[in-house]
Amino acid sequence: MAGNIAWGIAIYYTVGSLIGLQLALRVAQKISTGQLKFILHSVTIALLIQLVIRVEFP
Repeated sequence: MAGNIAWGIAIYYTVGSLIGLQLALRVAQKISTGQLKFILHSVTIALLIQLVIRVEFP
């Protein structure tokens, strides 16, 4: 039974990834390079902050 649950989750992740990929490709064509760099840096900093919080407060 656990195997069926894992496959169900995998299917949802796959569908979500494909939808996200299509959206990202369409939006990326409309955004300037400077805006993309800002988004990349912002997400990187947010992930670093999240990592530090999880390490310091388990």
